[in-house]
Amino acid sequence: AVQGWPLQVVTGSDLRTAQPARSYGEVPAGRVGLVTDSSGLVSLAMNRRSASQELSLSEGNEVRIRAALDTSDEPREPSAVSIPVKLTRHAARSPQGGPA
Repeated sequence: AVQGWPLQVVTGSDLRTAQPARSYGEVPAGRVGLVTDSSGLVSLAMNRRSASQELSLSEGNEVRIRAALDTSDEPREPSAVSIPVKLTRHAARSPQGGPA
């Protein structure tokens, strides 16, 4: 697993603690993780599940990611930057990495 600070992911009234991970497979079952791809983009990730479905996300929803300075899931005022993103579906890939 990637060493790093746990982060809080806030979507609407849902607050989750997420841990940075190198791959989707590193995210513990049932937990939300953050995976950075080779382009430097960060994905909300779950192991063998859809993070967007789990968090009830759709295009236009606000997602806030902030440092979790303690282990409680109590909301607190963040000093965050808001960046709109567009959710899209990726084409299925074969196990060799090419299009299915």
